[in-house]
Amino acid sequence: MFDNAKNTGYAYGRVQVLDTTKRVLIKGVIGEMWKSRGMAFVTDSATAISYDKHGDSLYISADTLWLFFDKNQQIN
Repeated sequence: MFDNAKNTGYAYGRVQVLDTTKRVLIKGVIGEMWKSRGMAFVTDSATAISYDKHGDSLYISADTLWLFFDKNQQIN
């Protein structure tokens, strides 16, 4: 659920946050996003996948992963 008035959102279940500019996908069970602060996190079985245009990828797992947007807050 995303609240446009507050620029915040949260999700439960199968959560995915995709940054197409940096080519990073973070997934987990619980996620929150603060668009005005320029950050999001995913927790509970969190996994980050960094990929490139050549098909290579790097997987990282942690309890909680944070994603910080660039200056223009470009995130999809």
